[in-house]
Amino acid sequence: MLPFDAESDPDLALQVEIAENEKRRDYTPNEVKAIADRLRTAGFIHVKGRPKKGQKPKAFNACPSSRSR
Repeated sequence: MLPFDAESDPDLALQVEIAENEKRRDYTPNEVKAIADRLRTAGFIHVKGRPKKGQKPKAFNACPSSRSR
């Protein structure tokens, strides 16, 4: 979060958005797999299927045991 108000300073907000987009990059399939492996190693699990009612959809959820680390 940046210390400015986008409504009161829309030009700065646009500059920040442009800067963020310039830094964004596309990952190769191998890089995506490596990142997923790192998340799994850190205690995250892949959630398959539709989320249950009231549950937010997430690509990965932290395992309860990893939170105590």
